[in-house]
Amino acid sequence: MERFTGKIALVTGGSNGIGKAVALRLASEGASIGILARNAERMESVVHEIRQMNRQAIMLLADVTNAQQLRDAARLLMDSFSGRIDILVNSAGIYRRNSLENMTPEMWDETMDTNLKGTFLASQIVSETMKKQDYGKIVNISSVSGQIGTSSPDYAASKAAIFGLTRSLAAVLAPHHINVNAVVPGPTDTDMLKVSPPDRLKSLINQIPLKRLATPEDIASATAFLCSDEAGYITGSALDVNGGLCMR
Repeated sequence: MERFTGKIALVTGGSNGIGKAVALRLASEGASIGILARNAERMESVVHEIRQMNRQAIMLLADVTNAQQLRDAARLLMDSFSGRIDILVNSAGIYRRNSLENMTPEMWDETMDTNLKGTFLASQIVSETMKKQDYGKIVNISSVSGQIGTSSPDYAASKAAIFGLTRSLAAVLAPHHINVNAVVPGPTDTDMLKVSPPDRLKSLINQIPLKRLATPEDIASATAFLCSDEAGYITGSALDVNGGLCMR
């Protein structure tokens, strides 16, 4: 199945974890991919994997908290391919395991800037192009932590705020035939989760009805659906992919 033949996708945080899995999934179904991240070495590896599929991909070295870098990256992506950006997946994010007691204002700002401000800036900039096209798909990667909380209040707050941002963008951009949705992963087997102590991780898995962590590919499958025209009548929604950890 190639749902994205001829489509151009920008994936922030696409050099590892969920972002990497999303980039590979979209490419496997025909999309040309712009990988946006701060780590050039890891980006190069993902771009190589995509090109091994005989798909197109480029590296976009940028920080999602920097509006000018994002604008330059979007322009480079359009100049490199067909002058379009059809899909934006906002996957860039950080998790520092900051407790209420040890958190500084600088730690709070770093998390909010990357997880929330970065999602806003990328959506604002890319939607300018999507409005001209009268077409687009934006998917924001949130977290079950934004629904049930976590010991790191900065992370939970940033991911909860993505729900409100997603709904607002969906309402504003709907007249331009741009769908905006969120994917809400449960605990996922990525480097981000490896900061958790083993005993806490084991306890967490025991709380999940399906008794396992999500794989990045689980999240990529849900994201690809929302990026596709099969989800053309879905906007402003949050798709839970959490193994039953949070049933709403």
